[in-house]
Amino acid sequence: IAHTTALNLNGGAYTIECWVYPTTSFATYITLLGKQSLFTAGYSLWVNSGYPAFGLNGGYNSITSSTILTLNNWHHIAVVSDGSTYTKLYLDGVQVGTSATLLNTSTTSLLTINGNKAGTNWDADYPFRGLISDVRIVKGTAVYTGAFTRPSAPLTAVTLSLIHI
Repeated sequence: IAHTTALNLNGGAYTIECWVYPTTSFATYITLLGKQSLFTAGYSLWVNSGYPAFGLNGGYNSITSSTILTLNNWHHIAVVSDGSTYTKLYLDGVQVGTSATLLNTSTTSLLTINGNKAGTNWDADYPFRGLISDVRIVKGTAVYTGAFTRPSAPLTAVTLSLIHI
């Protein structure tokens, strides 16, 4: 997706979420979506050997899930920041990681979905094997503020949604 400054999430609250359905074993650093390249400034949501992770500011400040994805099952992944004190990672409605580091940089990179191996300029050698659905990015709102029941229906556009695919 072409660069627009609206997709730079620095300086405030945001929510990034999607559904994933992995169908084969995991390599390391498989990017689900992101707005960075070669670990430069930006953000990315990836899977590291089966564990969801979110990288801030070029991947150097990351949150890695304590829970692994299971193959051939749908999982809801959400990253939420209140814009002032935390960034949290949720898997199926359960918080699985947190960081006090906030996104504070921007990038002119494209927003890439199924961007392949992070840190290798989104090359095609390590694609996510499975399905990615209902990608939603909301700028200005922390949609989830604590544990939640994972959505049971497709995600819908909410106020301030930047992307809903």
